Amino acid sequence: MVDPAHPAPDLSSVLASAFGAGDGAYAWKKEALPEVIDQLAAAGMAVVGGEVWGLRDFEIFGAVPTRQGSTRIFSWSAPPPTADTDWPTYIRQCVRFAHQAIRDLRAEDEVAPRFRDQLVYHLQFMPEADYPHPGIGSH
Repeated sequence: MVDPAHPAPDLSSVLASAFGAGDGAYAWKKEALPEVIDQLAAAGMAVVGGEVWGLRDFEIFGAVPTRQGSTRIFSWSAPPPTADTDWPTYIRQCVRFAHQAIRDLRAEDEVAPRFRDQLVYHLQFMPEADYPHPGIGSH
């Protein structure tokens, strides 16, 4: 529920540049991620995880074909905050973690060549009010 004293941030420009899955999930090309992650953080959103999707013929693949002939789900989740972590600190921790996780996935090196240029990165992000763990927040 939106608190009228703290309206939801305007994410329309960030979401307009995304690939929409039709179910409220969004994904971006890798080169857009640094700016997207920074914009989400500036809007008070924590990027708590994500995964790499393959797009082909208007279909989204969560398990992407690899060069070895199998499929793989490329995903990451940010560590939960400690009890004494405030929300702005957690957002910064999530930003650092997301950038490192995306670098470490090396998805472009592992996917089948036909998917290499078809990858998009789904980001799971949320405001403090939607975070599932009680006790975190601005002190």
